[in-house]
Amino acid sequence: NLESIVLSKNITKLSNCIFGKCCCLESIEIPSSVTEIGEGAFVDCVNLRSVVLPSNITEIFDETFANCINLQSIIIPEGVTRIHNLAFSKCKRLKKILIPDSVVEIGAGAFTKCCRMKDITLSKNITKLPRSIFYKCYDLKSIEIPKNVTEIGNAAFADCCRLKSIELSNSITDIGIYAFD
Repeated sequence: NLESIVLSKNITKLSNCIFGKCCCLESIEIPSSVTEIGEGAFVDCVNLRSVVLPSNITEIFDETFANCINLQSIIIPEGVTRIHNLAFSKCKRLKKILIPDSVVEIGAGAFTKCCRMKDITLSKNITKLPRSIFYKCYDLKSIEIPKNVTEIGNAAFADCCRLKSIELSNSITDIGIYAFD
């Protein structure tokens, strides 16, 4: 029945799955002292609505926010360099994401099944859009692929049924199967 959490300013790490399946959790204040948030830390927190990540983290690990179906807003701080596999998968109410230019790598399925996602700003410094990154982002209508991207993975935009416009640069050399299916 845990609905909100205010963490001590002495905490530096949130362990893997620490709040996983806290289905009543709606909000959390993560202090700036936190430098690492473990895999699945908030997985299945179905009532979590918004999160402000501390500026000291550099990676968002596997499934950190997976299946947070009511997550509507998240701010990824400048300084994050990697977003791992399935980090935000099934965040069904997430409509907008700004990936700062500090991010150089995004994992497979990172935003898969974010079905209400409409507005995505990608880091200019990524070189690959991995498999299933935006799979089943039904409301996505357009996206601009950064000029540094050379590879679009399998099913990267599969089942994005409202996708009408995509701007591809001349630097793309490899497009995987079913990338736009």
